[in-house]
Amino acid sequence: MSRRIGSARRGSAAGFTLIELMIVIVIVGILAGVAYPGYQDYVERSRRADAKSLVLLTGQRLERCYANNATYDGCVTAPLDSTEGYYQASVATQSSAPTLYTVTVVALTSEPQINDTDCARFVLDQSGTRSAFDADDGETTGTCW
Repeated sequence: MSRRIGSARRGSAAGFTLIELMIVIVIVGILAGVAYPGYQDYVERSRRADAKSLVLLTGQRLERCYANNATYDGCVTAPLDSTEGYYQASVATQSSAPTLYTVTVVALTSEPQINDTDCARFVLDQSGTRSAFDADDGETTGTCW
């Protein structure tokens, strides 16, 4: 008599057991727990390009205005939003010192930029000095620029 291999399980349903399914779910959960914070950091850093662009474009506008009027005073009156909508710029000029300005860019209320504590504020002045400040208003290293 010949016997077929694997015939001992004849009639049982093929598939996954509940334990195998739970193991897969745990593994996927661990991978997601490790990958998601890294993804959030990547998104946060990539959106900083929106802030840098806004700072530099606002500075260029001010320089054009200065070339036409010989003063920065009155060049930019309204806060400016970035093209992607993650940041907003404000310009500070002084009527007593019309050749000075400061452009400050801060994050709007979008996640994760509002939680970007490393590069919370970008600043540019009339001499072209670029600075970035953390959430505690301490100047950060060059990682933001």
